[in-house]
Amino acid sequence: MKASLNYRSVIRVLAIIAVMIIAGSLSADAAYKIIEKSTKKVPAWLYNQPTGTFLVEIERPALGEAQSAAETEIARRIISAVATNISHSTRHDASEKWSDNAHNYLESFTTSTETNSARLPFLKGISISKAQATYWEKREDKDTKRRSVVLSVLYPLPAAELNEMTAAFEAADNEKSQELKQLGEDIDNVSSSDQINNALLRLKALEEYFFDSVRKSEAKAIAARYKECFKALALEGNIESEKNRIVCQVTLNGHPFRLTAAPELSSNCASHLESSYSADGYSFIITYSDEDCLDTEENWIEVSLRTKTGKLRKKFFFQ
Repeated sequence: MKASLNYRSVIRVLAIIAVMIIAGSLSADAAYKIIEKSTKKVPAWLYNQPTGTFLVEIERPALGEAQSAAETEIARRIISAVATNISHSTRHDASEKWSDNAHNYLESFTTSTETNSARLPFLKGISISKAQATYWEKREDKDTKRRSVVLSVLYPLPAAELNEMTAAFEAADNEKSQELKQLGEDIDNVSSSDQINNALLRLKALEEYFFDSVRKSEAKAIAARYKECFKALALEGNIESEKNRIVCQVTLNGHPFRLTAAPELSSNCASHLESSYSADGYSFIITYSDEDCLDTEENWIEVSLRTKTGKLRKKFFFQ
């Protein structure tokens, strides 16, 4: 019985050795040949990566293209490292929890921040020139004869630097969260179209910046509330017939509102229609001539103001 077990063990060992030999021969018989390389000897860091670094390998038709692609990949890898560092060391202001679905959350972070990479302070200055080491090979496929360059870049990313990048991102990200919160609070004090338009531009930028669905949705919701303000506007005015003028103002929920739009005026009989805004911009005066108007007829002046969502329109009837 023991002899049988030993025999089986020997057979098993021999089979494993055979597989290793076949695998080794297959790897040795590469599908390409090296035409040129940056150094005679393949660097040891390709197989033994030093602590505080990461390795990027890019294959492209030419060296210049490989270098450009490598810088993009370096930025992506740094973003991913910062995302991982954040998930392990901090909480997030959004109501989502990192622990709920960390993998999807990190993927969302990486993808979204890549598109906003120009705004991220810790990505400024990324360059191949800052690499710890580089190595490239020009290869030719043995079957297709297609040539390409494989570029390997060893890029430094010490723990201290990663922590600095994480802190820089968190500071910038917290500013964005605070900006969103402030815009939500300011909506109750809106008093001009310029304020609304400015808020909408900022909210659009925030929506593009945020990588989590919670704050994206919140930015959209606040923007919708700002747009609703235009629908709540009202045009009011007092007719001063003895002075041939109408004093008008726009209100939002009963409060004066400054609308930066030139009034459009029309009338069934009045002429010389003109308008001018007050110094503070919260009211405007319409002057007119009623020499062609008759007391026996209905006389009116219509005032229209364009807004982001349509028009404010009102007819003022005068004697």
